[in-house]
Amino acid sequence: MDKDFAPVHLSYIAPCVVQVDAYEILGSVNLKKERAEAAMNGRVMTLEGPKIRKLKVLCRKDRDDTMTI
Repeated sequence: MDKDFAPVHLSYIAPCVVQVDAYEILGSVNLKKERAEAAMNGRVMTLEGPKIRKLKVLCRKDRDDTMTI
């Protein structure tokens, strides 16, 4: 794993991609509570614990001129 990248987050919430059947849905993951949520067709799907480990999370490259939040 490359440590030069960090999740783009606000208060531990980061955008992620959740795989549901043949679809990839944009959702959010709470990195502190280890819980992801995505909505499709009026239903909210929730993943918790080890199930979130394989999600794709939006990351950015750490740079010296990046402001720390």
